[in-house]
Amino acid sequence: MRYDHVHEIMQEYGYHDFSSQPAHFRFLRWLYTRAWWSEERLTVLFDLAMAHLIDQKVLLPGVSVLERLISSVREHASKRLWQLLSAIPTPQQQALLETLLEVPEGERQTPLDRLRRGPTRVSSPALVAALHRVDAIRLFEMEHLDLSSIPRGRLRALARHATTALVQHLRHLAQDRRIATLLAFTYTYLAVVHDDALDLFDALMRTATSSATREGQQERLRTIHIWTLPHRCLPLHARLFSTKHRIL
Repeated sequence: MRYDHVHEIMQEYGYHDFSSQPAHFRFLRWLYTRAWWSEERLTVLFDLAMAHLIDQKVLLPGVSVLERLISSVREHASKRLWQLLSAIPTPQQQALLETLLEVPEGERQTPLDRLRRGPTRVSSPALVAALHRVDAIRLFEMEHLDLSSIPRGRLRALARHATTALVQHLRHLAQDRRIATLLAFTYTYLAVVHDDALDLFDALMRTATSSATREGQQERLRTIHIWTLPHRCLPLHARLFSTKHRIL
């Protein structure tokens, strides 16, 4: 009776089974589009999928069934993104990206560790270091690549992963994912290092301007003529001289 009632309700109110076509295909296409254009967490995507199925009058499947389906679609979209990104740079650029994870001889840090660490002090040496950081990012020449077909949100998500993950973890990624992550970092982080250098330059200029203004005001106070001060503020000998001058 339970199954009979379910079919009667479906026929009466226009509901569809989760695996029926073409509703299931339309749902997969909608889910893949969400996973491709946005970097939403699994819980958020699960809630959106539930709301979409209810809105489309589709009988909800089991929780585990929907979770596995969403995870599979997200993984498929991520693999496609990594393959597309890793195929864009030339072999020379890929080799140059790989050097970000290698420790140069005589040093203790990788180039990636140095590049993703922004300025922490407002000083002239810090500004010089920030400009060297801009030049180091521009050496990869990733700003000239055509990434118009790649969602910006996914690029920023990959770049954030490169700025927070351990270098050892990045080294053990699959080649296409590793190249895609480093490419997203160098492509996106160019604007970040430019902003850091400009903010640091602006802070230095404000400091220099305020210091010059303060010194100018102090110098002006020191050079004010004695007669411009009020009579009660003058020294005793100056007041006596002023009184004598008026009498004469």
